[in-house]
Amino acid sequence: MSQEPGTASTETAVGQPAADRKQSRRALFAGAAGAGVGAVAATVLAGAQPASADTGGNCLLGESNTATSTTSITTSSGTGLAGTTSDISGVGVSGTDTSSTGTTGVFGDSTHGTGVQGRTSGNGQAAVLGTDASSGGGTGVSGNSTHGTGVFGDSTHGVGVQGTASGTGAVGVGGRDDSTSLGGAGVFGASTHGTGVQGTTGGNGQAGVLGTDASSGGGTGVSGTSTQGTGVFAASATGTALAVTGKVTFSTSGTATVAAGKASVTVSHGGVTPSSLVLATLRKVQSGVTLAAAVPGTGSFTIHLTRTATASLPVAWFIIG
Repeated sequence: MSQEPGTASTETAVGQPAADRKQSRRALFAGAAGAGVGAVAATVLAGAQPASADTGGNCLLGESNTATSTTSITTSSGTGLAGTTSDISGVGVSGTDTSSTGTTGVFGDSTHGTGVQGRTSGNGQAAVLGTDASSGGGTGVSGNSTHGTGVFGDSTHGVGVQGTASGTGAVGVGGRDDSTSLGGAGVFGASTHGTGVQGTTGGNGQAGVLGTDASSGGGTGVSGTSTQGTGVFAASATGTALAVTGKVTFSTSGTATVAAGKASVTVSHGGVTPSSLVLATLRKVQSGVTLAAAVPGTGSFTIHLTRTATASLPVAWFIIG
């Protein structure tokens, strides 16, 4: 078959083997591909760089990508978006809020699970770290809850929640109750077998635990309650176990009156046992009459005079134990 000058024939000889015909086609395609690669290489060598992706375009790796609407990634299995870095100064996933009024740098939301979770296996490191760098003071980590727990900390062998402050007058951990009705608890601590709330200080003259009542009608600075044990326990090895400034009120104290013509009076008081210590003193002077004894029993005690009272005689009493 004749061939026009200047044209390349893609035909093969009638007697050419099939293997040779396939090889010829591969060579032809390879030549075309090589020409394309060469063109791309020439473009790159000429200094052309891929532009950053914009709205509607593809996301370019290693480049700055901009858009004017939300970019959404959805998956039916696995992780929606995973970020990993091996750079010691880098971040696996980063979110930044540059709005003028302020919103959220990174937001996590879950229907039935955890909104945001952090985990670390590095000793002395933090699973979740919040830092406030504002000049006027803000919050490093904030937790809010409508019906549950605002911030929850749990530890198997360490500290569930720890706060540290180095500024004068600052607070390591602060709790506040803003309820408007009966009020709740600013800080609550509970323990199954240990201590619910513990405070320790190394400062001379300072308090391990300090409670202050600032109410206008009067409340309680520190309150301790126990069903079968000790409500408040005070102990000191070499100092003062309990120091009180101001009035003291005891539910195990009161007054009784020995009627005229009587030499004793019995007072009922729950919790009194035969081993209780009952202290008593006359509140009036009556000629020839003195206190003989205050004898405890079960649920009551009896105050005895040395002789019959000629008139009503009040007696003050105090129970220990």
